[in-house]
Amino acid sequence: MAELLPIEFPQAPSIASASYDFQDIAEGTGVQKFFLAVNEISGAVSYGLHTDTVFSTKKEINVGDTNITFSLSAFNLPKAIRGTAYLNCTLKTTAGTGSIIAELLNDVTGSIVSASSQSTVGTGTTNLLIPLVVPETHFRRGEKLQLKITDNSAASNEFIGTDPQNRDGTNITPSTDTNGFTNSALYIPFKLEEVS
Repeated sequence: MAELLPIEFPQAPSIASASYDFQDIAEGTGVQKFFLAVNEISGAVSYGLHTDTVFSTKKEINVGDTNITFSLSAFNLPKAIRGTAYLNCTLKTTAGTGSIIAELLNDVTGSIVSASSQSTVGTGTTNLLIPLVVPETHFRRGEKLQLKITDNSAASNEFIGTDPQNRDGTNITPSTDTNGFTNSALYIPFKLEEVS
């Protein structure tokens, strides 16, 4: 009698699920825009980066004589950034000459992921587009990307907008000052994975 061959049933391949942001497909740059915003609850203030145009508790903040760190939510998946990031904001100086330094940080390692950029303006309202060159930098799950803005001048009254809705602040008033805006944004170049 002939020997029976064992019957093998092929296993179905695992279902791969990939999702991509439309801008990644359309532009191929991976650049995402994050608005600077402030949240204050019972006196506790936090500074965040948001993709949506949320209503910020404070429409502007004084960065004079201090440093303030804005944080993105923790990454749920590993991410990499590479390229040139940009901080776009209005800097309003009410007295003296204002100067700020912008830095990108990793909240866990504390390492700076970009060279510092500095912009100096005299008294008045000036729009800034600060480039931050980012070498390829990896973030693990649970780590946060942060933007640190540091005062770099003797002026103590330097204001930047922190309202994604672009509402009028006390010092920066987009409705009457066409040179000013309160919806400051950070543009981050996320590394795109090649799909073959």
